[in-house]
Amino acid sequence: MQHQTPDLPHTLGVDLRALRRSRGVTLADLADALGRSVGWLSQVERDKSEPSLSDLRAIAAFFDVPVSILFRHDAAPRERRDISCAARRVAPSAAASRG
Repeated sequence: MQHQTPDLPHTLGVDLRALRRSRGVTLADLADALGRSVGWLSQVERDKSEPSLSDLRAIAAFFDVPVSILFRHDAAPRERRDISCAARRVAPSAAASRG
């Protein structure tokens, strides 16, 4: 019987590591290009640290990709989706008064 490893969740760190590895770039090379430490970059890839917007822009520029590619992650947890959806709902009485 073969054991299958479930796919890793899509997080910024997992996606960044996959992008870096797919381009054959080492942690040291990317950290040096960003002016950051290897330890910091490793923490980002393990989702232990969050890069700033300027870090994200520098990462995207290094790989020549749009910044938006770094934000393609799984949907928010169910609880958070409910909150954001609830905020957008319009009560039936309010909808009737608009029309």
